[in-house]
Amino acid sequence: MERADIFVPILSARYYESVWCVQESGIAAFRNITFIPLAIEGSIPQGFFNHIQSTRIDPEKPPLEPLLAGIAKRDTPFVIDTLIARLSASGGY
Repeated sequence: MERADIFVPILSARYYESVWCVQESGIAAFRNITFIPLAIEGSIPQGFFNHIQSTRIDPEKPPLEPLLAGIAKRDTPFVIDTLIARLSASGGY
């Protein structure tokens, strides 16, 4: 957490039961780290980041798309390169 620029919590009932997860959320909020909350089990953001909407994901197949907007705030070239690679790998544009 000391050098993190982005915080991606995977929200679930177990996440909120964990003292460590809640502490990490507080540290990330205090440091003003970019939050990208992803939710499983219908969990919603609580506590330090309850003002941020989460994206519901399938934990078996987590998508890249919800992460790109948050990552772009910190590393735009990475997002551009990722999108170009995905377009290049597609069958057509």
